[in-house]
Amino acid sequence: MRLSGRSLRVVGAGVGLAVLLAACSSNAATPATTSTTKPSSVSSPTTSVVVPPYSAAKNARSDARLVSCADNPGTGWVASGTVTNSAATPRAYVIAVDIVTATGDTVQATQVLHVPTVQPAKTANWATTPALPGKTGLACVIREVLVG
Repeated sequence: MRLSGRSLRVVGAGVGLAVLLAACSSNAATPATTSTTKPSSVSSPTTSVVVPPYSAAKNARSDARLVSCADNPGTGWVASGTVTNSAATPRAYVIAVDIVTATGDTVQATQVLHVPTVQPAKTANWATTPALPGKTGLACVIREVLVG
C-alpha cells in the first residue's frame, strides 16, 4: 500500500504527538530530582531556618502583635512586638517572622523566635536579631505564631 504525501504528513504528525506526550508523562516509580546552583558571587552567607509546620491546634496568631519593623543603620532590620497569653494556662510561643520586600512578594529573611513561658493575661516582648544590613525598602510580617 502506497501512502500519499498528505497521508504521510498526518501519520507523521500523529507519531510526533505521541512522542511529545510520552516525553511529558512521568513515571511514579522514578523519584523526581532537582539540582540547585549557587550564584557565582554571594555578598553575604546564607543560613537555613526551619519554620515549624503549621498546626491549627497550636495556632496562636491572634496573641502576637508586630509593633515595629525598623532598619537600624549598620546592623540591619529588626522586627519587634508583643505576645499576650489569651489562655487560662501558662504557655510558651514560637513566632516565625519574615522580612519581605515592601510589596510583600519576596521573602528576604526568616527568623524563628522562642518566647519563654508567658503567664495567663500577661504580655511578653519579643524581637528578631538584626538582618540584611544595607538593604532598603523592606517590611516585616509575622508568618505564624504557635504555642510550644
